[in-house]
Amino acid sequence: MTRRQLLAGGLAYTQRSFASARIESSGMFLEECGVDGETRKDGVFPAHPNGIRLGKNRFLLVYATRGFRGVDEDRSIIYQVRSSSFAGRVLKEGILARSIDDWRPLDDGRLYKKNNGSPTVFGVPKGARIHGKVPPNANLFVAKWYQHARAFAESGRLIKATESLDLMEKTLHVEATQFRLNNAGDDIEILQPPAALRQKGYETGEAMCSASPRGDMNQSFVNPVPFNTDLTEWIDCHHFGWSDPKHPGGNRIAAIKFRYSPKRHRYEWVETGPVLFYPEYSAIEASTIRLKDSWAIGARAQQKGLPVLWLRSEDPFSSKPKYISSEVSEQHPPSSGPMTAYLCADGVIRLLSGDGRESPYRIARNPLYCWEVNPDRGFALSNRRVVIDLLQAGLPIRREAGPVADMAKVLPHSGGREQLILHRVRTTAIGVPNPDRKLATDSEKRVHGIYSAHLLFEEDQADTWDFA
Repeated sequence: MTRRQLLAGGLAYTQRSFASARIESSGMFLEECGVDGETRKDGVFPAHPNGIRLGKNRFLLVYATRGFRGVDEDRSIIYQVRSSSFAGRVLKEGILARSIDDWRPLDDGRLYKKNNGSPTVFGVPKGARIHGKVPPNANLFVAKWYQHARAFAESGRLIKATESLDLMEKTLHVEATQFRLNNAGDDIEILQPPAALRQKGYETGEAMCSASPRGDMNQSFVNPVPFNTDLTEWIDCHHFGWSDPKHPGGNRIAAIKFRYSPKRHRYEWVETGPVLFYPEYSAIEASTIRLKDSWAIGARAQQKGLPVLWLRSEDPFSSKPKYISSEVSEQHPPSSGPMTAYLCADGVIRLLSGDGRESPYRIARNPLYCWEVNPDRGFALSNRRVVIDLLQAGLPIRREAGPVADMAKVLPHSGGREQLILHRVRTTAIGVPNPDRKLATDSEKRVHGIYSAHLLFEEDQADTWDFA
């Protein structure tokens, strides 16, 4: 196998001798959504970003929009087909799932807002070769996102999701769609319309998989990664447990496996691994990385004051994992916000998150930091770099408005010395009066959006894919 093929199959981490990459912030990447009902005039801005390679010269950006009517007002799932690179010309912008304010998910006579957020996507690009041949599952992709209901207060603002846990428990699930790049290369074709994601064998009933007796489920922020070198199987981690009556609010992570079905020409969720971290820790936002002889899974602890939790396992679907120390130290700072971890193009594992303890402002989500992770030293973090400091960058955000830079994603590499990082910028201040929230100013609202930064390597790195 060539190096490209190994990369495409999930190149395992090994200790590398590359010099550390530099990080340069590039400012606003996507300021406005172009879909009707999701524009700035509608009080909406682009938020949670992600992306994947569709073909040799085609790229897909997926993102969730967000509004100002309450805390975490996630809205719709949007896609853009771009030419040449993730920053290339937009050929098509469309919608995968639309938010509505008159959703009726429950038989209670009430109308709710439909929240869609945190999209992820996986698949083999059109024309990509695996083991020297274009496989039958090339140009088949899966996008998925979480969905749940939000209740309105009498004032028209949204009630915080954490203040209506029963509603979250009854409506939280993951929705998915499958699609391909069209023949013209300028749009996608939906092959399987959006529907609730369910494990094979759990097509009906309250339970959607073997990990939980109830249907409540949320997903990771990072894209699934290949589980085998044929790229017919992919691994991800979801978390379950909002509605476990014995452990209310306790999230339990488990690996899930997708497998390509040649008969159906679709990916199917075929397996769910044992519960991880729980009951010692309740955890969310897992990132999965292939090591040389095992798998690493990092996750954000829900208990305050703990660092990122790590485990190693020869097979997250069968073997007993080895847990890494969760004590706070200089090399294991407490996790202060959403976290993502990636095996980058230079072979280095990097983690992106905040650190309220080290922030010069004691703000948990500003600056946005990037660390290098060494799994051979207990997943020690080192070489912390600033991706962006919103106050130092001079953005017109008051400190009391709560500047936030988070939801950082390292997009797939396509050759060369740069790898793109996208992240969200927002404030904790919102757009409607709220007893415990500041009111965002017009100038603060204008800086909300998706921003970019670049990992700049010392050497060119090979393209992840080998195209026919």
